[in-house]
Amino acid sequence: METFRGLIDGPVEIHWCEFAVSSVAEKGKSVINVEAHDPTLFMFDFNGAEICGLMTLQGYRMTLEVYPPAEGSHKLQIFAKPFNSSMSIYARVLRYRVDCSSVHSTMKIPKALSNPVGPNWMTEQKGFLQPSHTNAIIHTHDGRCSVSFRLKEDMDVLATLHSDEMEMTEDMKRRHIFKSQFEKQVVLKIQIPQAGTFVLKIFSRIKGAKDTRYVYTLCYLLSCTNVAVTWPVFPEVYTAWLDSYELVEPTAGVLPANQNVQFKLKVPGVNSVLINDKKMGSLTLSADGYWEGAFNTAGCKELNVLTQETPRQKQYVVILSYQVETQKK
Repeated sequence: METFRGLIDGPVEIHWCEFAVSSVAEKGKSVINVEAHDPTLFMFDFNGAEICGLMTLQGYRMTLEVYPPAEGSHKLQIFAKPFNSSMSIYARVLRYRVDCSSVHSTMKIPKALSNPVGPNWMTEQKGFLQPSHTNAIIHTHDGRCSVSFRLKEDMDVLATLHSDEMEMTEDMKRRHIFKSQFEKQVVLKIQIPQAGTFVLKIFSRIKGAKDTRYVYTLCYLLSCTNVAVTWPVFPEVYTAWLDSYELVEPTAGVLPANQNVQFKLKVPGVNSVLINDKKMGSLTLSADGYWEGAFNTAGCKELNVLTQETPRQKQYVVILSYQVETQKK
């Protein structure tokens, strides 16, 4: 028995372009598809605000999934304008009355989500090509995933993680993501702190441009239902850490006490890599270009990873910092 319906309330309003429109009703959600002939910008209004909806683009096709937060009758409007038009105002092209008799049990749209979600023709125009994940929603069982792009231009990339289900400090939003960037390939490793729904927001700026501000580029919705997931932040990254460096292990920024911890990272162009707290240990350069070695955390509160560029350089530079769990008495 169908418990949720999306109904067109009155005629479809076509102002300046032809659309192919279809809608599908499912339990707790309604899906509206709008096929345009040219690049088109869309936005929607659900009971006066852009909430409870997940908008994706595939080619010039827009798909809107609506998840009403409460039972009853709701008003949904869809607006559009041509991408290359001088129009500053979106025109209303569709108007729906949504009758909901059952709320979706699991899907909750976080407030930080920015529509449209996932890679699309607009993100390609912004220079983000060949995405590792083409779907807007990334499901991860172990709470980890890796998102990558090839960049059209030489750009700086910044990413943050957001949630409505837990309080996240600015440090947590930043440090649950670890970025590696080599030439024009950028990789974002994500470790979410707990089961739930999170938003990965990606920003970028062109290197050497007069405007040094980061601009919003795209976002993903991350979903994890495994309640056993409890990932800490990644290690603290210092300015001496270059985008071309690679961290293999350990990826957890909080290390266990009284244990041998294996380190493996790629730091090209340096003479030596050291681990230190009150004591000092050195890593060994392997044949495949990785600095590797083990360090025991007994008696440590913090571990720093340092590099020395040349044998003559007496000063070491910190590139990464780890916290160590409190020693158990």
